[in-house]
Amino acid sequence: MFRGRLSTASKYKRQKFCEGRTLARIAWGFALLVATVAVLLVAWLALRPQEVSRGEIVPAAVLAAPVSPQRAIQKPVLSVEEIIRSVAVNDNLLVAIAKCESSLNPAAVGKVNPGDRGLFQINREYHPDVADSCAFDAECSARWADAQVSAGRLWLWNPSRSCWE
Repeated sequence: MFRGRLSTASKYKRQKFCEGRTLARIAWGFALLVATVAVLLVAWLALRPQEVSRGEIVPAAVLAAPVSPQRAIQKPVLSVEEIIRSVAVNDNLLVAIAKCESSLNPAAVGKVNPGDRGLFQINREYHPDVADSCAFDAECSARWADAQVSAGRLWLWNPSRSCWE
């Protein structure tokens, strides 16, 4: 085997090859560092203290844990009728319409037309501007229905007029 002196071109190629391997090692090291930092950040976010409404400090992992019914802080649950009355100007009328249209069931779907949804049976085809999330939400649909009645569109509920009038 020939062990002579390397030409300048060969030395240059060997130097570039080594530099390429070094850059690859640096890139892998950097990727490993980024992954480690990401894992540590997620762990820190899960375990860092967070303030609760009463001013006590509780780790986030405890907040995410299931709470027994005895320890749960109970909010007052409003009935659908109370929700309608709290948001609507035309509250008595809207409660009567909702009783006729859906029996005060926010999850109601039309028997004749499945496109009718929610408390006020808001039709999906004629009112595409009302999302399902609003139509099936008592407060949002009550606000929408109140705006319709206030704008003089009471005729939207003409099919059930004999029930609520």
